Amino acid sequence: MQQWYQCPRCSAQVTFGVRFCGNCGTQLNWPSQTTPPMYQQSPDYQQQQGYQGYRAEEKKRKWNALFSLLSSLIVGCGILFLLWLLYPWPWSSIGLIQSTPTPQSEQLQIINHKMIRDDYGVKVTGAAKNVTSRNLFAMVRVKYYDASGILVDTGIAGIDSLGAGETWNFETSGVSGEKASKVTRYEISGRDSFITD
Repeated sequence: MQQWYQCPRCSAQVTFGVRFCGNCGTQLNWPSQTTPPMYQQSPDYQQQQGYQGYRAEEKKRKWNALFSLLSSLIVGCGILFLLWLLYPWPWSSIGLIQSTPTPQSEQLQIINHKMIRDDYGVKVTGAAKNVTSRNLFAMVRVKYYDASGILVDTGIAGIDSLGAGETWNFETSGVSGEKASKVTRYEISGRDSFITD
């Protein structure tokens, strides 16, 4: 296969090894008969080499952009996760503490309840009423959950004898320490049993 090169004067295509350009008559001085100079290679060859170099650079740019995007995404998610671990949202201070509807027993009615967050932790207080005509052993149980719905801890309050028609102001055992900062909602339920007179 013949290789074509470019005349340095008129840019016409010439075959390697010829002494004169067939277009303009310029004498061609090849440095050696085995290796042609690079600047005399044909425009098609130069264009092909340039295109391959361009494709390689374009591919490299795309990989760099993808790597930068993934790196930024991973770093951003890591920062958000650390912030979530270190600074749990103060849901209670902005009124977003949630509680589930109170299941009522037939004998013990929970009238009201709320979660209190203080320097010692989190607890639930409220009032429950014996709606029967007999004395009751009564208990209130609270389940504390974090923002993703995972059970953090439980708390209870109990009274040995709640008289007929009496109202009991209860305060459940709470959650303290690091666990307390994770609590965002709670469920409350009442249990009772008759006391034999």
